[in-house]
Amino acid sequence: MQEALSNAVKHSRGRKFQVRLGCLANQLHLSVSDHGTGFDTKAAMNKGGLGLISMRERVRLMNGTMTIESKLMGGTTIHVCVPVSAEQASTRAVG
Repeated sequence: MQEALSNAVKHSRGRKFQVRLGCLANQLHLSVSDHGTGFDTKAAMNKGGLGLISMRERVRLMNGTMTIESKLMGGTTIHVCVPVSAEQASTRAVG
């Protein structure tokens, strides 16, 4: 979430950002959206920037998935889904 927001503030030229976080069916769901300039996701990943690559790697290490929806002048949304066991969810809710 921190990296996604940092990238949005730094690159999107947007002034409003939305973060959604929830847990459904033993999966943690995160989305970070902006209504900024958007970008070509394939070009950004091929460019070798560390932000998106490190985000993908961190999500992969947690057996999760990350998708990026972006449209030039139409904003960007990053979706992350990470599996969480019922035991982990109840432990985190209590502690």
